[in-house]
Amino acid sequence: MAKRKGSRSSKRSQKAEPEVVDESAARKKDIVYRIMFFAGLIFIFTGLDLVILLSKLNRLTGVPFLVIGIILVYYSSTKRHGGKEEEEEDVDEDELEKNPYNQSPLMRLVTFNGKLVKYMWAVGLLLIILDIGYTFLIDPKRVFASFDYVVLAIGGAIFLYRFIPKDMGTERDFALILLVMLFFILVMPTMISAQMTDEVINETNSPLVKTFLVGPMLWALGILGITAEASGAILRYELQSGGFEEVAISLSCSGIYSLSLFISGFVAYLLVERKKFGLPESLFLVGGVLIAYVGNLIRMVAIVMIGSHYGEEAFLTAHAYLGEAIFVAWIVPFWGILFAAMWYIDKKREGSAVADSE
Repeated sequence: MAKRKGSRSSKRSQKAEPEVVDESAARKKDIVYRIMFFAGLIFIFTGLDLVILLSKLNRLTGVPFLVIGIILVYYSSTKRHGGKEEEEEDVDEDELEKNPYNQSPLMRLVTFNGKLVKYMWAVGLLLIILDIGYTFLIDPKRVFASFDYVVLAIGGAIFLYRFIPKDMGTERDFALILLVMLFFILVMPTMISAQMTDEVINETNSPLVKTFLVGPMLWALGILGITAEASGAILRYELQSGGFEEVAISLSCSGIYSLSLFISGFVAYLLVERKKFGLPESLFLVGGVLIAYVGNLIRMVAIVMIGSHYGEEAFLTAHAYLGEAIFVAWIVPFWGILFAAMWYIDKKREGSAVADSE
């Protein structure tokens, strides 16, 4: 395929001697950059959890995590793909015409191969204006909450989409798909439920908590021998010292925020990074969602069990620290296993392709 006329790479190829590539050293560097990318994702997920979703701490607490994560992801991505300058030199004209904004297959489909990208800033700005306008003009009693931050983040990502450098296309598409997935998983069900029931949905009566957490918790606690009952999202459990304790499971304390964030990020990663979405990717997707859900359920049951056996003070301590510890305890090894498995699958597919060609 023809290169762009006058590209520096064609001139260099006439003068420069072929470089001897140390495959062992290159492989080690690739592993290091993959680990950095993995660490960056963990920092970004933690930062988003604190800035957008988690209400127990000051939202500014998550900013350093976001900054560190973005730096790690950007640095590792540019190093793995050879850097911006080399990419610009080796751009193929046919490929540039097919994918002018260096988009993932999904984003190319959504934007009609980039034709709608030049209008995305207006869509993002409109989304931001509508959310702010609704909060301050149409419903003045309403205050900014986690769902608003999700919508504003989506608006900001759409607004900036066109202006983000093409060599950061993977990171740009990953961020936007993650936020949109978060909206459909976390915000949309609550909005639909509010319209269908004419009920004011707030932190303590979310349909997500009632459906996916309270019922399974009652079942698990019953198996473990702890008497418990619930009214909506209000859980009443037996104390081993006598009597009962009542606790309201709010949306921000339920772990559903972290669960939704993980699922959104996981799906976004598979859609953006994977060239082929086959059986291994599908199994990891289903397995990842199930592990995330069960892990969060174990977290909530463990907190209630601690409260039942050791009292309110132990319950509050577990609630404050145990949740994040369990979240990190399973998400870090899971992403590590995912990257290792995907690397192995890619190598196996490359070997099969070479064998077939021969």
